Amino acid sequence: MRLVVVLGTAHDLQMAEKRKGGVEDPDYIKLIEHFMTGFGIHIDFIFEEASERGPTAAERLADSLHLKYLDVDPHPDNRHLYGLDRDTGQNLDPPFDHVTWTFAEKQFKREDFWVEKIRRESFQAALVICGIVHTLSLSGRLMSAGFDVYAHCYMPHDKLCRKTHSTVASYSSSS
Repeated sequence: MRLVVVLGTAHDLQMAEKRKGGVEDPDYIKLIEHFMTGFGIHIDFIFEEASERGPTAAERLADSLHLKYLDVDPHPDNRHLYGLDRDTGQNLDPPFDHVTWTFAEKQFKREDFWVEKIRRESFQAALVICGIVHTLSLSGRLMSAGFDVYAHCYMPHDKLCRKTHSTVASYSSSS
């Protein structure tokens, strides 16, 4: 049976050239490299939800290692060509505008599209990188499609948060 290692993470860490934002995280690259051989297996294909905004850090790594790579998600402007919806969620109104209301049915349809693209490719062990909200549902879909699946999440909040943080100094009083 073919193996798929799912890595759910923040899109900012993917470092896609055609995407606004991005956070350079050497640990993210080290993690991807670890997944290549860390389970005693050899990853021979990288799939990624990059929405045609690459190349990404994983795509560049795949290229340097001569691995097969496929961006499984069409750009939002092109999703209609595949029967997929452009908009799959929306932010709530302030003060909760940092919260996204995700339209589950539309996201699940995208995931089904990805699984079909993955299923059609030839590989023994693959890494699939996706947004963290897809980790478990995509893993379940891949399992239902007959793959062995290892699911992982990587969310380094300290590296992703753009807020200024203060350091709390310890205080001791002597009497």
